[in-house]
Amino acid sequence: MKSLKLEGETLGEKRRHFNKLVADAVASKHYELTPIDYTHSDIYNLLKIEIACKTRNVDYVIEVMKSKDMLYASTAIKKSTWLITDPQYANIINPEYLHTQLKPYMTTKAFNKLILHIRLNLKDESRVEAFYEHLKSTRNSEKWLQNCSIPFIENAISYWVPVWCFRRLLKKSAHFLTFEKYIDVDAYPEDRQAAYLPMLKSRTSDVLDILEDTSRELFVVEMGKKRTEFLMKKYPQRVLENIKMYRWTIDMSVIARYMNKNEIAAFLCKNASDMGFCHDHKILIHFIKNMPEEERVKFIQKSFIDRTEMLFDKNEISFIDSSFRYYQWYEFFPFEIAFPKMTNLIRKENLPSERYAMLSTLINSAKNNSKHIKTLLTFVIEKHLNVSVKFKLSFVNNLLSNVSTHKFDEKTWNILEKIFHSMGVYTETENDFQLCWESIIIRKVLTDEPVPESIEEKCTFRSFKNISKTLNVEQKNKFITYILTYMTARTTFEGFASESDFRDTLNKMESVLILLKDFNKTLSDYPFITKKIQDLNKIRQVNKWFVDMSCICQ
Repeated sequence: MKSLKLEGETLGEKRRHFNKLVADAVASKHYELTPIDYTHSDIYNLLKIEIACKTRNVDYVIEVMKSKDMLYASTAIKKSTWLITDPQYANIINPEYLHTQLKPYMTTKAFNKLILHIRLNLKDESRVEAFYEHLKSTRNSEKWLQNCSIPFIENAISYWVPVWCFRRLLKKSAHFLTFEKYIDVDAYPEDRQAAYLPMLKSRTSDVLDILEDTSRELFVVEMGKKRTEFLMKKYPQRVLENIKMYRWTIDMSVIARYMNKNEIAAFLCKNASDMGFCHDHKILIHFIKNMPEEERVKFIQKSFIDRTEMLFDKNEISFIDSSFRYYQWYEFFPFEIAFPKMTNLIRKENLPSERYAMLSTLINSAKNNSKHIKTLLTFVIEKHLNVSVKFKLSFVNNLLSNVSTHKFDEKTWNILEKIFHSMGVYTETENDFQLCWESIIIRKVLTDEPVPESIEEKCTFRSFKNISKTLNVEQKNKFITYILTYMTARTTFEGFASESDFRDTLNKMESVLILLKDFNKTLSDYPFITKKIQDLNKIRQVNKWFVDMSCICQ
């Protein structure tokens, strides 16, 4: 039994050695292509097959394709694309020869693989057309059409084609847009419309004509943000004039961003009710946010607060009221206007939960201005500090999720810390103060202050992804250095008393990797971490612990 040993430890190294053997044999011409012997090793037989493919030994390759061993047959097929693409072998790669001279001697699986390889690689239109003619009465014969000539395709689809085939034909030529009537009538309407979308940029006007033609009974398919953006740049007026037709097809947030800001109010008055914006107030808000500030304030005041000029009827407005409280509209007011109005409402409100919900609304109005944030926090300290922790925690979590507190000046940060102390952030352990602890840590690290041990012990250090987006390069490096120093110093890497202790270390290392990812760092930047992971894997193997380490082995 002839065998051949490949050099190398990994599959990649072995494959490279195999390729070198093939290349050396072809270059030196020192080889003998004896028939496949099934008593020889696979490597030895595959070496002969690949040499035959490299040297274009047609007879040998054809014989191997007839092999009952799929490994050998499929290798011969895969490595002999030249047999398909080179015109000099057209006497072999044609329907008649394949079906009379090859098919009877090949396994069904190997023959089907060969036909697939031909269909994917043969681009000669006349030869592809011969295959289509031979196979047109069989299932999936349409798969050959896309590589045929346009006149041939026109004749071939005189009845109907599946939607997937029509989509491929459109990629070949926009000429086939006019052949829409031949799409399978039983196809789902949404599939029929989706077939046109890839042509939207190259044949915009033609595709829009089709989409706007109600007689075609096309179903709604979402275009997505990019295609909507393209339409609003190229045909904004056409889209807006037919906005009700496109309501469920285009991305309305993009429409709000690109349309003339001074026309939004009139647009909403005309279309908001008919287009069902009451059922999705988020879409409505996209438009309102993009209004000029002065007009936005007047519009909200009249339409949703005073309700003197209603956009919706009573039933419609009830949908909005069920998910959007009346005072939340002040979120879109300038803080100078929203604050006095909201504080007046807060004074009249008896429920602490509602008062703090109102205060949370002011966060969104103030979040981009440090002076306004300071005013809001001062108001909380002076008027609303003595309430249940759960209400304050909801407010504070909202604040920390929307405002970069590490950018606060000293006075504003001290005010926030008073709120933290009133909640027991530094002492209590029952409540989940993760966001508070994270904000304290990031603040202390960036200002070169010591981080309280009590805070470090409570924080999970699981992710600082949102915070990382607000830091500059220097701040990121300073913070990641602190994190790695802290985590590795407090993590056990040897002498595990039990498998449970080992799992605890894995969880901590997973947190480290998550943090590296959040800060766009890679393991290659920190080789000592890679070494720690390798050591942990060895410890697992020595102790024969069946512990999944995939969370840290990337």
